[in-house]
Amino acid sequence: MKRLFLLILIIGVSGLSAKDYYIYCTAESEDEVALIRFDGKTAHVEKRIPVGVWPVEIEGPHGITVSPDGNYWYLSMAHGIPFGYLYKYKTGTDEMVDRVELGLFPATMQISNATGLIYVVNFNLHGGHDEISTVSIVDPDEMIEIDRVETGIMPHGSRLLNNGLKHYSV
Repeated sequence: MKRLFLLILIIGVSGLSAKDYYIYCTAESEDEVALIRFDGKTAHVEKRIPVGVWPVEIEGPHGITVSPDGNYWYLSMAHGIPFGYLYKYKTGTDEMVDRVELGLFPATMQISNATGLIYVVNFNLHGGHDEISTVSIVDPDEMIEIDRVETGIMPHGSRLLNNGLKHYSV
């Protein structure tokens, strides 16, 4: 009985101290990013943020990540004429700060814990099944592509080890 009471008490107290969690979510066919708040029970769309620069063209927001300090969020636009872009936005105001041109159809990305650099796979959607694709390595402070490394055919995923020293594109 004591354990049951303690369990009920813990569950009740944890409900009182529920923390809000926020996530940015892309809508690829809408050219928008939603800021979603989860209060421990329900998800709420707090804000819809229009993204891109071409008002009549679907640019395809694709990969998204937030800087380790939480001050910026980064968005890859997969549309390529012929290339795509990585955009940098300020959290809070959600205003675009800068952008840099990348390879064909930039997709998922991750920030290295070791270097602070962003690794973005360029998913060559219209390439042949034997064309080598690339990974763009970007300095997020300067918004400069510092290298473009050849990788496998049509990678779509980009992940780093927790220590940030090894990159995998799949």
